[in-house]
Amino acid sequence: MSPSVSGILISGGTLVSVYKNKIYDISSLCTGATGVLNGILLSGGTTNNVYNNLIGGLTATASTNSDAIRGISITSTTTTSTNKVYNNTVYLSGSGGTNFGSSGIYHAANATTTTAALDLQNNMIFNMCTPSGTGIVTAYRRSSG
Repeated sequence: MSPSVSGILISGGTLVSVYKNKIYDISSLCTGATGVLNGILLSGGTTNNVYNNLIGGLTATASTNSDAIRGISITSTTTTSTNKVYNNTVYLSGSGGTNFGSSGIYHAANATTTTAALDLQNNMIFNMCTPSGTGIVTAYRRSSG
């Protein structure tokens, strides 16, 4: 298992709402290519509502992961679930080690149509990080497809 640091973690529940939070100034000292720093991580749950959050100041200066920092990370593939992500502001800046990269919003894809629907609306994503090597800096990244 790779090391992971999250400001807020949703790993289960029927109806979960995360709103009006300021997730700021979180640092990871993780070295290597496996650590991830998440502002908000959605890894489970049936209906997740994430709205009106401010995320920024996330740093992973020693990481060599090509996706070391994720403002909002949606890795849930729970059957018949819905992730509603509305009106959030993500501002990322900084750099890391070799092959460093970051994503404003990360979404794990799934080929099953009844799995983890994603509804994104009116999010402001600013990713000013500096990539290195094979790292990519992007507003939205999908794991595949």
